[in-house]
Amino acid sequence: MRLLLLPLVCIGMLANMSAQTAGAPVAYLPPIGGSSGGPYKAQCGPTENLMGFELRSGVYLDAIRPVCVVTYGPTSIGNQVAASNWSGGTGGQAQRVLCPASSPIVIGLDATSSSYDNFVITNIHLYCGQAVPSQAMPAYPSATFDTPEHVIPAGVNSKLANNEDRTAYGHQGCPAGQVAVGVHGRAGTWVDAVGLICGAPRKDASGMALGRVQQTTPAPDISICERAQAARARNSPSAPALEAQCNASRQPAVPSGKVGVALGRVGAPAGTSGSVPVCDQAQSARARNSPVAAELEARCRAIGGGQGNPVELTPDQLAARGAILANDPLVAELRKRQPSANLRGFDIGMGAAEGQKEWGAGKEKVLASLNPAEQQGFKVAVSFTLDLNRNAQFAAIGAAIAQADPVVASARTRDPEVRAWLGFDIASGIYGDPAKGAKNNTFGLQSLAIRGQLSLPAQRGFDASKQLHLSRHY
Repeated sequence: MRLLLLPLVCIGMLANMSAQTAGAPVAYLPPIGGSSGGPYKAQCGPTENLMGFELRSGVYLDAIRPVCVVTYGPTSIGNQVAASNWSGGTGGQAQRVLCPASSPIVIGLDATSSSYDNFVITNIHLYCGQAVPSQAMPAYPSATFDTPEHVIPAGVNSKLANNEDRTAYGHQGCPAGQVAVGVHGRAGTWVDAVGLICGAPRKDASGMALGRVQQTTPAPDISICERAQAARARNSPSAPALEAQCNASRQPAVPSGKVGVALGRVGAPAGTSGSVPVCDQAQSARARNSPVAAELEARCRAIGGGQGNPVELTPDQLAARGAILANDPLVAELRKRQPSANLRGFDIGMGAAEGQKEWGAGKEKVLASLNPAEQQGFKVAVSFTLDLNRNAQFAAIGAAIAQADPVVASARTRDPEVRAWLGFDIASGIYGDPAKGAKNNTFGLQSLAIRGQLSLPAQRGFDASKQLHLSRHY
């Protein structure tokens, strides 16, 4: 009889443990965004923590629902579970922003809300950690989602001068000892506001994790075609939709069940998008022994890339090259402001991103080889360099305008983040005085796309510069 009772007692203990977890106190962080729409909230299950979000978006963030993950240990995770109901409207295209497998649990977020009439969420950046009660907030987000900037109606420049073009930024992190276990906010036609629900890390203590292989989730900064490949490999129900998005992104179609090479990326550590450099593609293909490696290496060599095979510099070689690049005054200022523990990573990032305009597999591989502090420095350097290389002409025009105009020069450095200074220069090159070489907003909607590709600090500088120059009525 005692032998029969023992399993029942264990089952009862496990059930009680889950019940205690589910009923544990949670903290609702104040939502970031506007006050329109109605309230929504969604919590993860008793053995799940928040891994990220499934989103629908166009110009705005149309709808949101949490993606939770069954958790067995700090980084030991099982199935991803998306909430059954969406919060928000019915428009937009579906996509996900998820924490990486090495730090799979959300512990904080940045959100941006922009609109001419009402605040609507346009950007969500996730800070990720592990299912542990004590951890430091990362210096930079691990996963990012950005919509294009809200298109402002024509003929409202006079109102912009009166600061009616509003953009709101917010940052929040779970209290000490807690991680994200859900999301809440306000939504109607779009998602108006978003905030985290935090609680003690939830774990599945039933023993079901024995023998389980940890699930690997494609990082949000990989290309849509790479996401499609990964989804097809694990027979995910999202594979057909991702493959359709891949085919629609002007990249070669990904046949079901076959490995392809992504020729474009959607997102990067700092919210970038575009094409992966062919030499980075070649390195990635060679690393996985892909049959297309030889062809990509030939293309790399044809444009002056590596000799024989793509050259793969060591981190020390990249750091040496990065230190030389720090002779640029703006780079030198950015480097000076990095914590000493991050400096080697910063120099490596400068070397790895030299001449590059997009994130790629080569930089991802270098990043993975660094310690956490060096990774932060690497991300800062790469995001700065990619922003600069994509917009070098506008940045040069804007820097010259600031040098000749004390008012612009003073406003340019008001934000303590040097990457914001770069964003300020880029916007000055677009919206500044046309007599000094600026486009004076004749660049049209393309300027919105430029802004959308910048890192979040650079976007802050871009917005401040735009507001200043539009107020001066050149």
